[in-house]
Amino acid sequence: MKTYVPLFEEYTGKHLIVVDVQEAFAKWWIKNGKPNLPDLIRKYAEKFDYVYQIWDDTKAQAPSYKFPNEIKAIKKTYGGQMTQDVINKYFDGDNQIKIQKDFDAQKYPDTMYPAKDGSVFFYVGLSHEWFHATSEMFKFFESLQNLNTEIILVGGAVGECIEDVAGALHIMEIPHKIEHLYTYHA
Repeated sequence: MKTYVPLFEEYTGKHLIVVDVQEAFAKWWIKNGKPNLPDLIRKYAEKFDYVYQIWDDTKAQAPSYKFPNEIKAIKKTYGGQMTQDVINKYFDGDNQIKIQKDFDAQKYPDTMYPAKDGSVFFYVGLSHEWFHATSEMFKFFESLQNLNTEIILVGGAVGECIEDVAGALHIMEIPHKIEHLYTYHA
């Protein structure tokens, strides 16, 4: 008996994460030649059993869209820099000593730094350098660790926020892939 192995285009897995697909970022979709990006992602999301949305609260109070099969929307606040004020606000005890030492040396051997409020700072080393995951988001990432499927990421912006999420998943050793047909660049 032959086993049929689908092409990647036919296989979507079960879990899709939509990052920063919001009305406030529509100008970037248009500049990328994808003025109907939310509609394209809606159609794509229909192929998944579990759809999650990570939305940026910089210019919004709530997600702009609801996608098919969406079971959770998680708020993200931009936090791409590590400063002395951030260290003082979020870290204490051994964690503060550890990150202060790395901060002073400008070397980050540990890529994940737990904060006292249950959130986690990921050193992703890209254009945003740091990604601050709230405790809710970190718990969500932890829930993905034992899945036997690759997580598909769509949205944007490539080189920025979607890379922050991908970087956190990489650090946590969660298999993932960015599907570039459904992304945009800022």
